Amino acid sequence: MMFTRHSLILLAALACCGCAGVETLSIDCLRPAEVSFPGELRRVAIVNNTIEAPGERSDIVPTDLPEAKPGERSAYYNGYARLCAEALSEAIARENYFDEVVICDSALRARDTLFRPTELTRGEVARLAWQLDTDVLIAIEALPLRTTERVEFDPFEELYRGTLDVKLFPVVRVYISGRGGPMATLVATDSIYFEAYGLSSWEAREQLHADGEAMTEASRYAGESIVRRLLPYWQTTERTLFTGGNSRMRDAVVCAHRGQWTDAIGIWQRLYDEKPRRTQRLRTAHNIALGYEMCDSIVEALTWARRAQAVATELYGPTPDAAMVHPYGLLIDHYCDELARRRSESAILRAQMKRTEDDN
Repeated sequence: MMFTRHSLILLAALACCGCAGVETLSIDCLRPAEVSFPGELRRVAIVNNTIEAPGERSDIVPTDLPEAKPGERSAYYNGYARLCAEALSEAIARENYFDEVVICDSALRARDTLFRPTELTRGEVARLAWQLDTDVLIAIEALPLRTTERVEFDPFEELYRGTLDVKLFPVVRVYISGRGGPMATLVATDSIYFEAYGLSSWEAREQLHADGEAMTEASRYAGESIVRRLLPYWQTTERTLFTGGNSRMRDAVVCAHRGQWTDAIGIWQRLYDEKPRRTQRLRTAHNIALGYEMCDSIVEALTWARRAQAVATELYGPTPDAAMVHPYGLLIDHYCDELARRRSESAILRAQMKRTEDDN
């Protein structure tokens, strides 16, 4: 599991606040994609625009990766672009974002003998769009993979343990007929991890590479992972709820647990209006912000989160260093950043989701 710096700090803050009545909630937020497709584009084709050379050493080598550590073996390969295209088309079709998804998974450059730019020309885009009867082409243009292999003895299992970390760098371009170049170019980065055990280091290594399963799974995973760059997607994130306090605070928390967020907001609002001590105002303002977010009222949520932030500044100081000292200040600052991001993305998200509303 990977943690960002913010999430690690937030987890530490939650640990510090545990005895003061803080609960962690997991919520799903809809995030916008990097590409916004015009609403009139309804039919999409997934095409394989790669040289068909799976398993061969790749000439496309990212330069910003660390060198292999002692005891590790690293190499670059071309993935199975056909499998990547199939997985991408299946994943897009499941989202029901377009009216129709078709696939052309045979390599368009399979007969290439000389190097040429991977981008499709304007004429190639027009011809493919006409042949496939589609509005948009999404092309897999390259699929380099970096494998990092390590085998070591596991004294607890009394076996040799082999691990294979595969980093994926699929290059995807989006084309629309009539345009002079790609509508968008995406260079994704992701990774998938494998492990195997054996009685010897040789056997563990052989298990890792048995039947090319790792390369196959990694290639399909590359296609599945690129979807969130192309289409709006759900992301699970963590939120905090202040639960400590008097009986009315506990009543509001019960309403929140039942999904009755409007009732919970009403109780917290009355508590806030009574102008209790600042710590209580901070807690209620934060909870009101969370309630509005759960009701999809992001502007109101940000307003209340900033009120909580103002109280935190009064209590703990205005500087980032002061916020780091007390977990409440850190939690509020982080929450304001999250809500501000959601507000800035809302216009893009509404435009991207309009096509699904028009279908209903």
